[in-house]
Amino acid sequence: MKKILVPTDFSKEATFALESAYPLAQKKGAEIVLVNVIEDPHDYSFNTMGIAGYSPEENIYIVQLIRKTEERLKALVADPAYAGVSMSFEVKIGKTFDKIFEVIERLNPDLVVMGSSGASGLDEVFVGSNAEKLSRFSSVPVITVKARRDLVNIKNIVYASDLREEQGIIMNDLKALQKLYGAKLHILKVFEPVWVNDQEVKERIQKFADYYKLENYTVNTFHDPDEAEGILLFAGQNNADLIAMATHARKGLGVLLGGMISKNVINHTQIPVWTKAIKKK
Repeated sequence: MKKILVPTDFSKEATFALESAYPLAQKKGAEIVLVNVIEDPHDYSFNTMGIAGYSPEENIYIVQLIRKTEERLKALVADPAYAGVSMSFEVKIGKTFDKIFEVIERLNPDLVVMGSSGASGLDEVFVGSNAEKLSRFSSVPVITVKARRDLVNIKNIVYASDLREEQGIIMNDLKALQKLYGAKLHILKVFEPVWVNDQEVKERIQKFADYYKLENYTVNTFHDPDEAEGILLFAGQNNADLIAMATHARKGLGVLLGGMISKNVINHTQIPVWTKAIKKK
């Protein structure tokens, strides 16, 4: 692990992400790159001469905002609390998700650690968080946290899977994650025992594990009509340090049809969630 990206808006959730990423970077000798995005509805590109399409007054305001943001980031980088880790930062202007995604594609970090406040009720349907959205589209693994979490001593990872062939796309990343921590992997399939029984599902899990040559794992089933709820209950009952899931790079209706499980897990758990997007070629 050489580089960890931590998006920050200076909120408490972003602070949790940095505080969680720091010990991991320290132990692995990795660099932390902070990225802050100044939201702008115009989405114009910024340069040292100002921003095209802005009035002089708007230009002055944005330039001052960028300077203040850079000052805050410099203070974070110089904070003794983060001594011993190489840290740098970038300031972008535009739409938060788009700009963070651009940085991820350009820097190709080993990991993104992002804070999230989660969502509930109508917010969950109509106001998707940038953290949840990044978990579906990031080309590198994302760990989402809602509080300061120990990302160094991970011993139990619950890997929630639908056991489909496309899951194989993330297997190398999942095995690397397990190796990073020397953790036990608890492979989980949540289902309703209507058309299949536990034994049949466990046999499928075993074949899945054998095919991908997984090691140090357990085979688990859990009955629940709500897959996300089943994952959360199992993870809580088994003292999971981390929940791992594959996500789908889908938009629009595809999110509602196939992305609600990972979204609900991320929004409703205090356990860190590791995700890797499945991108079909």
